[in-house]
Amino acid sequence: MSILTIIVAFQLSVALVYCVSITNTTIITQLATRHISTIEKIMNSSYLVSDVSLAGSLVFLLQRRRSLAGFKRTDTVLKLIITYTVGTSAVTIVLSSLTLAANVHYPHSFAYLACDLVFCKCELLFHAPSRLY
Repeated sequence: MSILTIIVAFQLSVALVYCVSITNTTIITQLATRHISTIEKIMNSSYLVSDVSLAGSLVFLLQRRRSLAGFKRTDTVLKLIITYTVGTSAVTIVLSSLTLAANVHYPHSFAYLACDLVFCKCELLFHAPSRLY
């Protein structure tokens, strides 16, 4: 089992624990409890680590294949995929970092929810269309 599989599995398990934890909340102020706030920080950290590791490994593998291929059209397509990966990953990494920083520095103000909502929309915009093709 590779390290990337472990990172993504950890991210999924933390997200499931978070979903189970918030199912009993009836008002938004219950999200500010220490237990749920800690799970949110772990979840945001796991998002950041998984985004960085997945994007880094994808760029590394594509770059290595690009130099091995030697065909101009193949190199052009691989360069385009690398550029797309870096561009979309940079946006999601910055938003994930902002969400984590807001959650750590202002845990009871819900300022991180603004970053988190934008982060979710960017995840849908960048990653959902790539699954259609």
